[in-house]
Amino acid sequence: MQWLLSLVGIDSIKDIIINLIATSIGIALGYFFKRLTDWRKKRKINKVLISFLGSSTKSIYVLHSAINDPTRSSYNIPYEDVENVTKAAVLLYKTGKEQDKDFDIVSENKLLDQNSNIEIHIRSRNIISICGPKRSAIVNRLLSNHNKKLRYEFKTNDLGIYYIYDHQLGTNITSSRDNPEYRGNDDQYDYGLIISMPNPLNNECNVVLFTGIHGIGSRGAIDFISDPINMERLCNERKKGIIQALVKVDYQNNSHIIDDIILVGS
Repeated sequence: MQWLLSLVGIDSIKDIIINLIATSIGIALGYFFKRLTDWRKKRKINKVLISFLGSSTKSIYVLHSAINDPTRSSYNIPYEDVENVTKAAVLLYKTGKEQDKDFDIVSENKLLDQNSNIEIHIRSRNIISICGPKRSAIVNRLLSNHNKKLRYEFKTNDLGIYYIYDHQLGTNITSSRDNPEYRGNDDQYDYGLIISMPNPLNNECNVVLFTGIHGIGSRGAIDFISDPINMERLCNERKKGIIQALVKVDYQNNSHIIDDIILVGS
């Protein structure tokens, strides 16, 4: 030890020890503040999620469509429904919800086969649906019973083309898939609708819809809301307890890869 003291001096050793202590404190404080920042960020995201999904403690149905296959005695689920319902479940996981305890992922078709009384299913639970009124009798019932006219409404024209009507602008909004000028084009577009509102049949429950004119529009809707910044923006624009947002989804025709999602109305 003496040789070390004579080599560097006692003052230098003190400086080294002080620097080591200061460095350790700096690392510890840096770690603490990072954890604090992460916690605050997570808490903020959780708060926004709850604001969007609803704070009701009642259990949740996450609804998707399915086609009954009598040869297998089972239901076939469209690929995009599987993907979309998984993303909806992720949003619930982030709020601390647990599947089979706080929410159930169910096929509406199977649900109605078990009990055809729609109101039994929608009066007692929160509803999250990735289907629109065209494929969902439950969503159709909820929207048709809403006592306040929503800005956006799904309709079908005389040719059987499914579209969205904007009551505020008085315009019809259609998908490129239903526009002859776009047939065969690589660049296509669809529209997705995002709604969060009190259940019109039971104000103690909430209804959340991620739906599009076609399946790709539904995927764009839930992809858009999965970004916390977008979700917070829509929550801040909630009017009379209702969130309505229309997004345009640009995608590639062959691969169905989404190129862009743009908020066009809220």
